[in-house]
Amino acid sequence: MSFEKPSTPNPEKELSQEQIKLIENIPVDSQDKVELLLTKLGIKKATEFILYGQTWMPQEGEQAKEIDKDKIQIIKQTLDRLGLESQFQEPAIENTPTYIVEKLEEDYTEQDEILKQRQRIDIYIAHNKESFQKYLKAKQENLDQDFGELYAFPGTAIKAFTKGQDNVLNREDLPEHLKEQDWSHFLTFKLSKNNWENEIQEVKKWADTVKKYSPKLYNEFIEDKKFDYNQWLEEQVLLPKHQRDNRFNEIIKDKVWEIQKREQQGEISEQEKIQRTMGRYFKGLELDRELLKGKKILDLGCDTGEFVRGCLEKGITKEIYGVDHELREQARAQEYEDHFFQADFEKELPVKDCDCIFSYAAISLNFDHQVKTIKALSSAVDALNENGEIKIYPVGKTSQDSDLEGIKEAEQTLNKVLAQLKQEKNIEWELKPIDINVSGKNEDVWLEQLLIIRKQKT
Repeated sequence: MSFEKPSTPNPEKELSQEQIKLIENIPVDSQDKVELLLTKLGIKKATEFILYGQTWMPQEGEQAKEIDKDKIQIIKQTLDRLGLESQFQEPAIENTPTYIVEKLEEDYTEQDEILKQRQRIDIYIAHNKESFQKYLKAKQENLDQDFGELYAFPGTAIKAFTKGQDNVLNREDLPEHLKEQDWSHFLTFKLSKNNWENEIQEVKKWADTVKKYSPKLYNEFIEDKKFDYNQWLEEQVLLPKHQRDNRFNEIIKDKVWEIQKREQQGEISEQEKIQRTMGRYFKGLELDRELLKGKKILDLGCDTGEFVRGCLEKGITKEIYGVDHELREQARAQEYEDHFFQADFEKELPVKDCDCIFSYAAISLNFDHQVKTIKALSSAVDALNENGEIKIYPVGKTSQDSDLEGIKEAEQTLNKVLAQLKQEKNIEWELKPIDINVSGKNEDVWLEQLLIIRKQKT
C-alpha cells in the first residue's frame, strides 16, 4: 500500500448555517467539535468521542454517578441530524486512582492510592458507511495504518509512526516560533523526523478550514488550548466567594478531603518521610530531575535533611547541601557530615557558587521578620553563581475580602523585601501560582505561589 502524502480533499459540500450551529453547540469539548466539523466535511473520514462522568469513591461509600442521559441524547440527535454514521458503546466503569500524598512517580505504591471510579462511553463516528466499516475493523484489529488514513494523517507521518517512536516528533519538539502559532494546536498526530515541514502544511489547512466555517469554534478551541490552569487558580482565589466557578468550589472540597485524609494517617517510616518530602519539593518548587543532575544545590532551612538525603540516595547530584539554624538528629549522621551545616541564614552561607538554592516552608515573610528575611535572601543571592536561581515555596496570596490577614500582611512584606533586594543586589524575580490551600470551618482559601529569584543580567 502506498504511503505517499495525501492532499487534503476538498469538502464534498458546503455546510449550512444550521449544521455549523449544531456542531458549535454539541455538548462535547472543543477538540471533539473540531474533529466533528472536519469529519462532516469529509476531510477526515472518522473520529471518536469519549464521554466521562463525574468520579466517585466506592470505599467512601459514594454511589456511582452516571453520565447525564440528556447530554447523551443531545449528542445522538446532533450526529443523526448531521447525517453521520455513529455507534455508542455500552457504558464502562473506569478506575482513576488518586493520591493524597506527593511523591516522585517511582515511589508510589498501591498503599498510596485512593481509588476513584467514573463512567465512560465511547462513541464511534464516521463520514459515511464505508468509512464506518473501515473504522470498526481498525478498532477490532488495532490497525494503526488504517486509523491514520481515516484521521487524514499524512502518509509519511503514518509510515514513520509504524516504524517506531525514534522516527517521530511531537508538537513540543517543533521550533519555538512554530509552537507559538495558533495552527500548531491543531496537530493531532506525530510528525515524521524527515518530512515534518511538509506534514505541518496539512495541519495549517485544517486550522484554516475550521476558521473559515466557524470562527466561533476556532476561537473557542484556541482559547481552550492556551488555558493556563495555575493562572486560573489564581484568578479564582482572588474573586469574592460568591463569584467563584463551580469547578473551583469542587477543587476546594477535594482539597479539604485530602487534608482530612492526611491528618488521619498514623506514624510513617523514615523512608516514607523522605519520599513525601521529595514529592513536595518537586511539585512546589517545579523541579526537573534531569535539570538537577550534577548541579550544586543548597537547601535553605533543611530541617531533618530529607530532601538532601533523598537526592543523594537517588543519585540526582553529589553536590547537595543543607543548612539550618539547628540541625536535627537525622542530618547529623556521620555519613552525611559533609552535606549539612549548622549556620545562621542571615550571615554568610557556608556554601558558595550554587546553581540552585531552595527553601521549602522555611523563610518567614511576617512583618516582624522583615529585616531577617532581607538578610537571609541577601545571603542567598551572594551564594549563587551568575546563572543560578533561588526558589522559595510556598508564598501565600489571597483575596481582599479574605479573613486571612496574616497572608495579606506577608504579601505586603514580600513586596517591600523584593524592592529593597532589587535595589541592593540587582535581582529579578517572578511569582508563579502552583496550588491552593484551605483552612478553617469557613474553608478560607489562599494561593500558594513559587518565588523565583535570579541575578539580573548586566
